[in-house]
Amino acid sequence: MRVISLLSAAALLISCADAGEVDGHDHDVDMDVMQGLFTAAFEANEDPLKADGAGCKGSVIVDENFRRRIALTFDDGPHPTRTRAVMEILRAHNAPAAFFINGGDTQTETGGAILAEIVADPNFELANHSWSHEGTRRGDRFLDQKTDEELAAEIDDVTEVIEATGAEPRYFRFPFGRATCRTAAAVRERGYRVTGWNIDSADWCYGTGRGTCNWAQVPESLRSNMFEYTMRQARRNNGGIMLFHDIHQHTVDSLDEILTALEDEGFTFTTIDDLDTFPLLNGEMPEPPSFIGDACEVDEECDGSTRSFCHVAGFCTRPCEGPCPDEFLRAPTFCIEDPNVPATGICVSQSDEINNFCDDLPGTVEGNRDRFLGDSEAREAAADVCTPPFPDLSI
Repeated sequence: MRVISLLSAAALLISCADAGEVDGHDHDVDMDVMQGLFTAAFEANEDPLKADGAGCKGSVIVDENFRRRIALTFDDGPHPTRTRAVMEILRAHNAPAAFFINGGDTQTETGGAILAEIVADPNFELANHSWSHEGTRRGDRFLDQKTDEELAAEIDDVTEVIEATGAEPRYFRFPFGRATCRTAAAVRERGYRVTGWNIDSADWCYGTGRGTCNWAQVPESLRSNMFEYTMRQARRNNGGIMLFHDIHQHTVDSLDEILTALEDEGFTFTTIDDLDTFPLLNGEMPEPPSFIGDACEVDEECDGSTRSFCHVAGFCTRPCEGPCPDEFLRAPTFCIEDPNVPATGICVSQSDEINNFCDDLPGTVEGNRDRFLGDSEAREAAADVCTPPFPDLSI
């Protein structure tokens, strides 16, 4: 593990703190590069499946149903004064948070003390944001541009820092969310969960711009209004993972107002290990929603689409004319006339090995039925399906 001289590191942190809102890492940041990197993360979140897939992207979160719950996350610390100010605001709101630290900023007496405070608070999580957070200075190389050995050091050296505090390192965030399949695999092989975000406060832009952000993704009307920019994203996503940086004074100055407004609008704060909110992030596969043919008692138990309902026979269905939707790893479906409502089609499961030829679908029996066409242009067909056991069926 690389260890910086305590005196030289302390001098570096003090000089960065005194230099004002330039960057959390160094004075020589290129804002055009910074904006380009966050634009790439923004675009990845808008279209997470493009290129090499969501699993290889460091900014994307694959969970979706947040129910107005927000996990607060802070990158790039610890800062010698601002991290503590952030923690005090969080405590005032009883708000959990995860701090994604840069290892190079921990090797001072102050940095070590701040880590100890984070670990001592049960509401706070200590997480890995790489050792050096390179990418915005001349001559920098991103993690995906480093050798396997260099990449390992960037991850493992921070792991050692976290373990030395007595905490368990569980979450990793790529600087700027920039990842590839190789780097994402290296992180996951070490047991980490790659943690993206879907609400970017853009405090990295407002902070370095002293309250003004000229990033192209921020509407012109909000370029001096980080509060409203953040709130709009929270509303649009109905919650999720919110990204801040605890190195900017502008973040400290804005945080209480943002948290208060979120609470007033009915949002609640949760942790990134909340399985109900972030099951996929945490390696849990939620129970799939009920599909056509599955047992039900009320409409709400079916797949959640506005057209699905629970048939009187006790299985999920939806109206149809001609085609019905299929789903991966489920039996194919088929549109038949509903014996209860003549001239109306309902979707049912086809008799298949997957459903044990209808035996696994309560309220149904196997029968051969014609496709219900209605006004569709689907071709005529017949299939063995799992149908309600009405007397008119030929079984």
